Amino acid sequence: MFQYILAIAGKYMQKFCHACVSNTMPSECIANPLQRELADSIIRLQSLDELRILLACGAKPNEPVTQGLRPLHYAVWQRYEDAAQLLLVRGAEIDATDECGYSALHLAAEHGYLDLVKLLLKHGAKVDHRQDTAELFPRTLLCDEPLRLALRNHHLDVARTLLEHGANSNKRYFFGSEINLISPLDLDCMALVLAFGADPNSRDRAGLTPLMKAVRLPQKVLAFEKWYRNVFTLAGGPGDLFSGAAAADQEDAEVVSSAQASSSSSSSSSSQTNNNVGLHRRRGEGRVSELGSGMQSVLLLLNYGADVNARADARNEFRSVLHYAVIGGDKAVINLLLKQGARLNLEPEYTKPRALDMAVLKGDPEIVKLLLDAGADVNTNSAIIGTPLHVACAESIPNRYEVLELLLERGADPNRVVASEAGGTLLRPALAEYVGANAQPDLRVIGLLLRHGARVLIKSHFREPLGMLQHMQGLERAPRVLAALLDAAESVDLAAVARTQCLTELQKRACRDAAGAGRPLSLVKQARLALRRLHGGQLAAWASRQTMPKTLRSYLLYEYAPN
Repeated sequence: MFQYILAIAGKYMQKFCHACVSNTMPSECIANPLQRELADSIIRLQSLDELRILLACGAKPNEPVTQGLRPLHYAVWQRYEDAAQLLLVRGAEIDATDECGYSALHLAAEHGYLDLVKLLLKHGAKVDHRQDTAELFPRTLLCDEPLRLALRNHHLDVARTLLEHGANSNKRYFFGSEINLISPLDLDCMALVLAFGADPNSRDRAGLTPLMKAVRLPQKVLAFEKWYRNVFTLAGGPGDLFSGAAAADQEDAEVVSSAQASSSSSSSSSSQTNNNVGLHRRRGEGRVSELGSGMQSVLLLLNYGADVNARADARNEFRSVLHYAVIGGDKAVINLLLKQGARLNLEPEYTKPRALDMAVLKGDPEIVKLLLDAGADVNTNSAIIGTPLHVACAESIPNRYEVLELLLERGADPNRVVASEAGGTLLRPALAEYVGANAQPDLRVIGLLLRHGARVLIKSHFREPLGMLQHMQGLERAPRVLAALLDAAESVDLAAVARTQCLTELQKRACRDAAGAGRPLSLVKQARLALRRLHGGQLAAWASRQTMPKTLRSYLLYEYAPN
């Protein structure tokens, strides 16, 4: 037996000398050739007897081979459980790490080797390698924890085993805690860490909670889907995975067939291409049933006590969960949050856009109506953006007419002037903002605002807060709009009109004609103005209860034909 061992050792030394002469081995391997041979034997899945012979010849179970890697690392990497067991019995240090901080448990967890994870834990492997500090976002000097690696690669059985052996479900990283690093769509991983005590209100480095990221998910998924399809043409995008449709499409079939067609000219290249296609496809199919919708994530987080009124930090304008739900645009999620007690009307000193403002900016009448039905204050304002009516008038939003109609019917004040913190006027009334912000104002919108009580005063806003003279300079290309405003004008400051540089001579002449130039206003116009002053924003409701000719009703309610 001893002679056999010597023969084997001589064979290994001969191979080692040949490698040294050809300069193909790292310096640490040259200094300790038996360690290199032990690692190579493990990689080749040699029998345990071969490994025992190497150990008997002087190879050490606990000395590094290269870059800090121990023989145990190689055994785990090759999923050679018997070799790992042998090394542990012979004294291998179970928590030894390489130069990157990886232990054998890190490797097993990252690759989902559940049998090896259980073996290492049975022999006392540490599940947490980084010390907990008081820092909320500690720097990652080496590698992540085994639990993080298992969750990142969706090895649920491994993650559960680690948690059952004491892994910290609230471990902090540079970008947040464990739950902050899990996708809101990865329901299984999120449910697992929550079941083992993860904090559902933990904030990531951006100041967002998991619930905030879950409720804004629909928009993020669509944006990522667009990017994904532009970058990766090999397989379907994440939308296919989320909807459970990860089967190969026509594009994938063409890629595979082209790779197969080129096999005759380059067999090795074709083989690699086919392997990559198969690997990508298998990874996609493996996640289909494990990823869910944003609503499921929201329900899961709420079930574990997520705060529906949590607020982001200053970098995100102190937005609430409801803000992010409106950004996401999922009406079912918004309705769920409202029923769970999400606050619509924030503190008066909050000057950033509120949830209703964001719904108006999205131009989604259904979301606007949902928030209004839940009690959103339609006249809330800030010194930065004004009221929701100002937002709808000043910004180019889709479905503007429908959104304005909803706001005005719920009591939005079209004559609201927003003052700055210094006391000066910052935002004009909604009609003036609309005319000034749109090159081609819509007569229907102007009629809608007038119908709900918007006043038209052709005066300078320096002398009259409701004055809109300075906002009429862009109406040279919209003569019908100018005529409608002059027809609805309560008063015209002829002196201001004569001085202004905003109007052409033709427009100034039209203003003088509308003012009457010393003549009284027509009786029908005076009657309309009197009814407007009497009924204000309820003029349309009052007119609907009266019996009058259709032409008179249209005149009274400023029902203009579209321009």
